[in-house]
Amino acid sequence: MLSAKIISGDASAVSIIASYIPTSSFSFSVLIDFQREPIGLFTVRIGINPQLASKYFSGVDISSSITLDVNPALLNLDSSALSSNINL
Repeated sequence: MLSAKIISGDASAVSIIASYIPTSSFSFSVLIDFQREPIGLFTVRIGINPQLASKYFSGVDISSSITLDVNPALLNLDSSALSSNINL
């Protein structure tokens, strides 16, 4: 449903996966997997996937996106998934 792309900084991620969080109201998770450390500062842009616009958002302007500057040193470690979480 979402599209996420690193637009500057450490672009060495091996995958980016955006997923709907079941039983939530319009909540999504974006996992950026670098598979290595250290991870440098990066900026990510997140928005509605334009390939799904006509199917789910016909007639709705989906051009808005959010751009986040991420400092991996400030993220909390989620040891259960071996990933870091940022809450917006």
